[in-house]
Amino acid sequence: GSIAIHTPAAIPESADAIVVISGSGPDTKARTTKGVEVFKTRISDRLLLSGGTGAAESMRALAIALDVSPTDIQLETASRSTLQNALFVRDLGLEPEVDIVVGTHRFHRPRTYASFRWGGFTSVRIVTPDAGEPLTWDEDLLKEGLKWPVNIARAAIGSTMMAFDVPRDRWVRWLN
Repeated sequence: GSIAIHTPAAIPESADAIVVISGSGPDTKARTTKGVEVFKTRISDRLLLSGGTGAAESMRALAIALDVSPTDIQLETASRSTLQNALFVRDLGLEPEVDIVVGTHRFHRPRTYASFRWGGFTSVRIVTPDAGEPLTWDEDLLKEGLKWPVNIARAAIGSTMMAFDVPRDRWVRWLN
């Protein structure tokens, strides 16, 4: 059965970047397809695909197969967590005050929003490929509930390290 009502975020008239973050299994394909759909509305000329262990490259191949020009795509290939997605996407030259649209799934939406806000972004909209489907008790939703406390602890570690000016390369691995 359905456990929540979801109202999809309105796609803005413009954005500085469309960011798609990888997921597990078929999630990455669905997220990429939704990100490309939003990108094709031409609200932005930047499509950033974020995911380590080969995910970003696979996302790029799918985006090109969906008729996105390779010159419109930027890759972030090192992230292995949502917190790292947020930090490493910033490294692609995005300032905190830019408007970004992030593609992920509904079950992952709250943690994605919190992670990108933690990463310094002030204007984050989330689009989901599963907006019209009922949100059900399933494995992804249950795992997401377990990941929240870990995400909070990792963000606290990162925030503490930043507060003490510890070089990022010494602690960023704790975020995955």
